[in-house]
Amino acid sequence: AAGSSVLPGAICEHLTSFGGDLREKAGQMPLTEFLRQGAAGASGTVAEPGALQGKFPLPTVHLHYRRGCSLAEAFYQSVACPYQLLIVGDPLCQPWARPPSLSVDGVAPGATVSGVLELTPQVNRGLVVRRRPCEVFVDGRLAAAAVSGKPLRLNTAGLAEGYHELRIVASSADAIEARQSVVLPLEVDNDPRVSLSLTAEPASVDYDQGVVRLTAVLRGWPPRPPADGGDDQTPDAPPGGEGSAAPEAGSPAAATAPSADGGEPATPGGAGAAATSWEVVFRLNNKRLGAASIDPSKPAPLVLTTPAKALGRGDARLSAAVEARQPATPGKAAPGRPPAAAQGLPAAAQGPRSAPVLVSVR
Repeated sequence: AAGSSVLPGAICEHLTSFGGDLREKAGQMPLTEFLRQGAAGASGTVAEPGALQGKFPLPTVHLHYRRGCSLAEAFYQSVACPYQLLIVGDPLCQPWARPPSLSVDGVAPGATVSGVLELTPQVNRGLVVRRRPCEVFVDGRLAAAAVSGKPLRLNTAGLAEGYHELRIVASSADAIEARQSVVLPLEVDNDPRVSLSLTAEPASVDYDQGVVRLTAVLRGWPPRPPADGGDDQTPDAPPGGEGSAAPEAGSPAAATAPSADGGEPATPGGAGAAATSWEVVFRLNNKRLGAASIDPSKPAPLVLTTPAKALGRGDARLSAAVEARQPATPGKAAPGRPPAAAQGLPAAAQGPRSAPVLVSVR
């Protein structure tokens, strides 16, 4: 043996006719052999390309890679005619990227929050703040832009009770725009009467024979209609909410978490919630796995049993959320499917959410 090795993150290239033909006895070494030896990516043609340079990556693939582009960006900037080319590997690998250094002050991961949340992103290098403000995402939706070193106020009144994921993203001010992010899992608790918890048993299960039991325990939902016709089930507005003075010029920026349908945020448990039909939706990696109807007269745990094969191999991330049901109407969603909004309630305010749980499927 030559004793050579492939370094982590390397791109391995070659000039053959059928490197992308992965069938047995294709006649030439497949590109996947480079991956077996540790390469992050390689390519090969699936049919005879002829001696046409445009069908293969130029040597500049390594130049783009060295400048900080991802593996996918480097390949597609260096191939003129990729129609017969199969590119395999980690498309987001960026061993030479120079992302900014990012930290966030004001809130700790896993914190329980309520009212107005004030956080301050700190970008220490690689970012021209006036050109590249940080982006703030709540549950994957862009909620606000923040400037490094200046506080940002986020009103949690527009979020459902329970688990949410806050992500702050900074990008470098050069042409590559390498990104760095900080993820903050949070528990919103504006109304301590409302909660949703989720457990999964067993925590580790066999793929072929296993069965997973999901149990959701819901408390305080749906809200009881007030006896006097008022809205005393709605938690008090947090500081900075309706009725408070507008911030003066130069004060910290303020943002309100967006509703899922893009409308104005609403307070969870507000008017109309008690009259709505609800269900607990169980999700696998944010994709709907199943649901159980909520019967206010029978406040028992809600259970969903699923075969391990439905979760796939590896670590399955499971969660639950209370969502409004929608009656079946022509051209509308099927019964039990959550609508964008129900009874005038934005989807973001449709009910509490559980923290995610992990199940290992072997």
